[in-house]
Amino acid sequence: MRYLGLTVVAIGLVFAGATNAQATFFDVVIPSTTCTVGQSVTIPFDVDTPTWGVSLTDFDINYDAAAFKIGEIRYGTGLANYAAQHGGLPANFAIVHTPGVIHVQGALHPTFFAATYGAEFLSIDFEATGNVVGASTISATGWHLYGPTYATMTIEQPAPPPQDPNFLRGDVNYDASCNIMDIASLVQLVFGTAPFAPNCLDTADINDDGSVNVSDAVSLISNLFQVGGPAPEVCGPDSLPDNLPTCTYSACP
Repeated sequence: MRYLGLTVVAIGLVFAGATNAQATFFDVVIPSTTCTVGQSVTIPFDVDTPTWGVSLTDFDINYDAAAFKIGEIRYGTGLANYAAQHGGLPANFAIVHTPGVIHVQGALHPTFFAATYGAEFLSIDFEATGNVVGASTISATGWHLYGPTYATMTIEQPAPPPQDPNFLRGDVNYDASCNIMDIASLVQLVFGTAPFAPNCLDTADINDDGSVNVSDAVSLISNLFQVGGPAPEVCGPDSLPDNLPTCTYSACP
């Protein structure tokens, strides 16, 4: 009988140990997404907890430090709700960041349940540095995970800025030529009385200083009435960057 009692106690200890071990295992869910060089994207890291919850949280979030800079690391809504309901997080809970690895450590007592508090555990800002373009992997690994999980971050170069089309500088009234009528149109444009929509202000920016004003009218008059005749009319893109709106101009061949 004594041996039977010891056997029952031993079975109980094994069962309790198995239950406690199970309570430490969970999955970290990472979404795959796309980001643009120079811009920041926020990635949520959710935990998929079993019905008995999670008490031990040690795991690593691994990323390519050449590909990303890490911005803010925030508690997700689930972890924030847990902290709010329990007066904060345990003293031994910590998030330690070194380049390439974000380590989460500590025990959560009471047990953390995704169904109760919310699945989002962390929320992290990743900024693509431009050193890597294409696919880059982010993973979660650790002894307390059922297995490693992976997500693909597709890093793209930013789209090039819109380019102005070819236009004829000095063709203020958009009739495909530069003549005395454009002087009148330019004066009207400067004083806000032009009877046409200024779809390409670069045509009126005669001195190419990024603005349209009286000095452009003076430059246009000087060009049209210079000794030897006006400069040749040449269509082309804007040679200098400026803050004028993007041109809509169709008079060039």
